[in-house]
Amino acid sequence: MTQPDKDRLLRLIGEFRGRKVLVWADLVVDRYILGHPKRVSREAPVLILKHAREWRVPGGGANTVMNLKALGGNPVPFGAVGDDGDGRYLLETFGDGGIPVGHIRVLRDYSTVAKVRILAGPESGVKQQVVRVDREEPLPDRAWIRPEPLAGAAALVVSDYGYGSVRPELLKKWPSRIPVIVDSRFRLREFRGAAVITPNEEEAASASGMDIRSDAEAVTAGRILLKSVGSSALLMTRGSRGVLLMEARRAALAIPAHGRGEVADTTGAGDTVLAAFTLALASGASHHEAAVLANIAGALKVRKLGTATVSREELQREIEETYC
Repeated sequence: MTQPDKDRLLRLIGEFRGRKVLVWADLVVDRYILGHPKRVSREAPVLILKHAREWRVPGGGANTVMNLKALGGNPVPFGAVGDDGDGRYLLETFGDGGIPVGHIRVLRDYSTVAKVRILAGPESGVKQQVVRVDREEPLPDRAWIRPEPLAGAAALVVSDYGYGSVRPELLKKWPSRIPVIVDSRFRLREFRGAAVITPNEEEAASASGMDIRSDAEAVTAGRILLKSVGSSALLMTRGSRGVLLMEARRAALAIPAHGRGEVADTTGAGDTVLAAFTLALASGASHHEAAVLANIAGALKVRKLGTATVSREELQREIEETYC
């Protein structure tokens, strides 16, 4: 298949601006604590870190929201947070970025999902994740919020991390004019009729019920999922092997990982891929063109430490400088 034209890709990125995308998501906060190695503790065989700094960023489905915004889109999130510090942080971060929060429910007897990562490394050098502590609480029954087909919406993104904000059965009467793009960690096959599904390789293996140890097995798993969900396309992220694009009535297309830059952190790369792929489709891209743009966006993200976003300007510059 012919590689998409460079000028065409740049024009598509220009069309990202202002595209309204609804995001039905598990909203998460990612917390980071960075320390520099000091010595081994006398109390236990563990490393003592000298505290350097702490920060937090929107994670999970909230990271998809932030990536859509950074790429020029107009995301509208649907979900729930707790009436706590992390919940208020997400609402304030969205609000400060011009992202509407009117469809986010605040629950008093619920703790916002938070993932705390401890990083260690020299002041100048590679930082390694040492341990992660998750504070996760499934959303109480009937505390979820149903997405609404708002006027002007170009797509509905489902970012289902398994915390209960998303209920597949609520999409049965969703209008066909607003395509649904689904990224679901554990329930991919329950989203029958989704226009596009975007599993990573591990999720595809689990949902298809088979091991993926080769390119051929990845294609087989993809075909199983396309048929069972009834989607027109599947985009499977495969880490260092790039992405696999499959369409219902076309041959599978393997797109190699973009660039040769050092991988700093893969956390949240799937959210970046999902955001870029969705905005490209909403801007009139073919599945192939959208997959190429999403693959490049994902490559830009993994060069960054921790959960992070990729901007529209970064994506444009990367294509201008490296795409042939």
